[in-house]
Amino acid sequence: MIKRHTNALTYKDIEANQIIFCEGCNVTNNPWFNHLPWAFTKGEMIKIENEHIEANKLIYGDRFLLPVDKHKAWIGATYSITDLTSTPTAEAKSELEQAAIGLVNGPFNTIETRAALRPSLRDRHPVLGFSDQTMQIGIFNGLGSKGVLTGPFRASEMANLIENHLVQPEKMVNISRFNKK
Repeated sequence: MIKRHTNALTYKDIEANQIIFCEGCNVTNNPWFNHLPWAFTKGEMIKIENEHIEANKLIYGDRFLLPVDKHKAWIGATYSITDLTSTPTAEAKSELEQAAIGLVNGPFNTIETRAALRPSLRDRHPVLGFSDQTMQIGIFNGLGSKGVLTGPFRASEMANLIENHLVQPEKMVNISRFNKK
């Protein structure tokens, strides 16, 4: 339970000026932001191993290749609004292995599969900003299926918002778009 004080917040033994929630799909349990129009999607990825994977080269097209280690990369991701489980499927694995053929040179081994729910909103745009009740409690969430691309820019935007309250994120990601008019 977060306790609000005049100039600080406390949670257990932690004291802070502000708290920013970046909690993915757990946001539905958050009393500050569970009212937002959340619409989760499922995504699946595979981790592959291939000797030609370059360590610092993200490839993004219909699918992405994200290097994570020498000769290893994640290939992703699928998109589902009907299967909202976190269980990997054989169909998605096969689909991603077919995509990997076009993303890497030579044979590869699939060494891991993962599935998870993405935090998305109905309008498919992230949400950044502070609660309409207090500038001490904020949110940075809803990056959805484009998070691998937009995350760094949006994180910078959120950092600017935290440091200088006069700098507001653009309207399409600003939490104010959900305020009652």
